[in-house]
Amino acid sequence: MAYIHYYLDSKTSPKAQFRPRLLYTGTVADDPHWFNIEHTHDFFEVLYVVKGTGTAVLDHTPFELHSGDLVLINPGVLHEERSAEDAPLNLIFLGTEGFCLGGCPPNCLLQPGEPPVFSSGIHRGAVERYFSDLLRETSSQVEYYEEVSQALLAALLLFLLRIRMADPQSHAPDGECERVKAYINENYTKPLTLESLSQSVYISKYHLAHLFKSQTGVSPIKYLITRRMEEAQHLLRETDLPIRAIAEKVGYDDPAYFSQIFKKTVGSSPLSYRNSK
Repeated sequence: MAYIHYYLDSKTSPKAQFRPRLLYTGTVADDPHWFNIEHTHDFFEVLYVVKGTGTAVLDHTPFELHSGDLVLINPGVLHEERSAEDAPLNLIFLGTEGFCLGGCPPNCLLQPGEPPVFSSGIHRGAVERYFSDLLRETSSQVEYYEEVSQALLAALLLFLLRIRMADPQSHAPDGECERVKAYINENYTKPLTLESLSQSVYISKYHLAHLFKSQTGVSPIKYLITRRMEEAQHLLRETDLPIRAIAEKVGYDDPAYFSQIFKKTVGSSPLSYRNSK
């Protein structure tokens, strides 16, 4: 094996005041009745879901929590969390302050409008090791634990920033959007809703709506309508089925509503479209 050096170039390091200070770590484990009442902090807090399910409400927006999820809470954000009774949350969490990073406001790791809850996905192993090591150091308080904890905290925050700055698909490494597309393509004839689509990939409907729009440019429901109209156009061109039957085949019980959606999407009524072909 070749003998190789990897030198660090300080000129490429981000110009940032990065001296994070760890305030605390903690855990929640296997309590089906656990909840955290609505409150705010003047520092940054991170929650990592080791296992279980629950909900988090941030600035009055609810998010479902699942194993591997990260919750990033900027200072001043009103939030509360609650465990599901049938699959209690196991959380590791920490509070920190004293940093300015990634072009965000002081003590923040999220830009305005970014979703605060996302899956660690392919990064889950690394994220979980950082949190577990931090928890072990702070709970054991062996010699030099403070120095080791601060170093681990800095590495974790930079790693989370790296995930956030990556391509949006890196926040959904299991391909939530692709799975939703596939689910729609297989089930567009059924009465789908944003709620049912989000349940198909086990994330909150608010997270799904933001993620899907950021990656595809359209909402999940708009994608569903487009898929239905594509099939309707095919049936109008290639078959003699009555419009009522076509409406039912693409998921609409009301042919009048189907005609309204078709005209809005395609630019002509179903009958006019058929006659023009």
